[in-house]
Amino acid sequence: SRKLAALAAYADHLSQLTSEYTGAAEQKIADLQTQIEQIRLQVGAAQERQLRENTACATESHRLDDVLEFFSLDVPPSKHAG
Repeated sequence: SRKLAALAAYADHLSQLTSEYTGAAEQKIADLQTQIEQIRLQVGAAQERQLRENTACATESHRLDDVLEFFSLDVPPSKHAG
């Protein structure tokens, strides 16, 4: 019957559309996961850079404090003196 053929054709078409959508959605998810991983790596690099810079600043602060203390013997050590 024509009605059964039409229903079967509709079901096949719907199956094809669903398959195409699912494939595209899965590819988009994979692309987004790649972007997320890249951003996580960038965040990690930024945090490492911050730690390095903070350490360098603290080291330089202590060095400068020692120099200032050496040239200002009558002034008590600053809070950075260790």
